[in-house]
Amino acid sequence: MNKAKFTLMAWLFSACLLHAQSGEILTNSSIVKMVNAKLADELIIDVIQGSTVRFNLSNDSVQYLVSAKVSEPVLEAMRKASGQPYTSLSAQAAGSISRTAAPASGGNQEQALEAYGYVTPMARLVTYYEDEFKKLASSVDEWDARIRDSIQAIGKINAELLQVDRQLNEKKNADSKAFSDEILQLKKKQSALRTSFRASKNRLVATGASIVSRLEDMSKSKVKSVSDRYNSVSQSVKSFDPDPLKGETGVPVAFNELEIREDVSELISPLKEMLVWHLNEIRVVRDLITTWNARVSEVVIKDRDLRDKLEPLQASLKEYSTDARANKTEIADLKKQISALEKERGALEDKMEDDSGELAAALKSMSEKTQTSVEQRFADMISNINYAFQEKLTF
Repeated sequence: MNKAKFTLMAWLFSACLLHAQSGEILTNSSIVKMVNAKLADELIIDVIQGSTVRFNLSNDSVQYLVSAKVSEPVLEAMRKASGQPYTSLSAQAAGSISRTAAPASGGNQEQALEAYGYVTPMARLVTYYEDEFKKLASSVDEWDARIRDSIQAIGKINAELLQVDRQLNEKKNADSKAFSDEILQLKKKQSALRTSFRASKNRLVATGASIVSRLEDMSKSKVKSVSDRYNSVSQSVKSFDPDPLKGETGVPVAFNELEIREDVSELISPLKEMLVWHLNEIRVVRDLITTWNARVSEVVIKDRDLRDKLEPLQASLKEYSTDARANKTEIADLKKQISALEKERGALEDKMEDDSGELAAALKSMSEKTQTSVEQRFADMISNINYAFQEKLTF
């Protein structure tokens, strides 16, 4: 074992033993360092049990720890020490399948997630789709209320008209004489009710035309807003600081529960399809965040390993430098090792930059496909709602 590696192992072993005595808080990062130093699970668990801990055991953090090769026994010890909920990797996978298979129209009840490094700007896509969902849902509620009021008014007129029709038939069938004043009054009322019925029905059809007009405007606005939001997020992803250190701290991504009403009037029921579309897009973004988080985590773990190797070398270099002439050979060897490690870290930074560029390009491609999807969906909704109001409307 070379001197640098021995120094690192000794430092880590000492740190492990001191954790339980010093009151220092044990974190996820502390556990990963011990795992990277190849310490036995039993030793790590002993340190956990004797330390003050502040672990993050969210699903995303557990996936990160698993990718860093933290074992199930150590994860279980972390859970017991912190009292935080922890689900095994296999159970998480089952839960993920369950959520994917759930009907989109049942609402959006996803668990919390964290984004890392250049992935963090994608949280703005989640916010965008949630805001757009809420705006459309609000419009649906408004239109549904107007339609129901109109239908209720038409139904009331229709019921009164049917009653007058029955009375007229009874009076006219009673004898063959000329129409009485009572019959004439009923016919006058019948004419007025028919006029009112036609006017009410025309107002309802006009409401449908107004909704269609609003949807046409919303379609154009939506296409532009999708383009603007994806371009903005794409630029932020590409320009994100590629330093792997920036990827160590997760940024929470909130997924709010979004419900779709099932009792919407049949005349505008096609609008529910667009609400489901928003939920599906949120799931697509969530999957992307999870996928690219894994790539960020891979680089961050490698960079942390290199920094852990650099730390004792730099400490040794500082110590040898107090007598540079006597330690000329050792200093030269240390500088060579440090330079090689720093070169590796530079390559990791380049990879982060390349990956962020790849994700930015993927987002631009998604933007184009999403804009096409928006146009098609709105055109389909408009066609179906037009048909419902113009052809299908009956009382």
